Amino acid sequence: MNGRDLLEAMSFLDEELVAFSDAPPRAIPWKRVLSLAACFCVLLAGAFFLFRLNPANQAKESATEAAMFSAQNAATDAALPESACDAGEAPAAGNASEAISYTVRLEELTETGFRATALEDTPDWEHGESILMEYAEGFLPDALTPGTEYRVWVESFDPQTHCVTICQLEPVS
Repeated sequence: MNGRDLLEAMSFLDEELVAFSDAPPRAIPWKRVLSLAACFCVLLAGAFFLFRLNPANQAKESATEAAMFSAQNAATDAALPESACDAGEAPAAGNASEAISYTVRLEELTETGFRATALEDTPDWEHGESILMEYAEGFLPDALTPGTEYRVWVESFDPQTHCVTICQLEPVS
């Protein structure tokens, strides 16, 4: 086959096919698509932050969080008798099982209490976990020594801050 034969064979092609092949390929307008996607993301973020800033929605979230944590603390609060911390002293040997107490190792003193390491697993923390212990109102212990193990009696526990308010402590011998 030579050039003439090829030219003659091409004359039999449909004109629509020839016109379609001459048209440039249609390009995707990437700038427009990306601009629309970016605008959509900005609108979504704005709606999210407006929803979070709305005081009515914040009240709903606070109520939901309070319900979750009150259920978690209900067992702790119910198990701790009022007199265990109000007396200002460790419960008597017969009443020790009624009060919630844990063994911790004092790591460092703070202005309102101390940071300690848990020496036993509890429903609220695991062995070796760092816990902030704060003194209950009106409770000021004698001199404390870092590195010493103490038995602490719990007045309250805040799971959000991992802070325990203690009403009594004594060194473990």
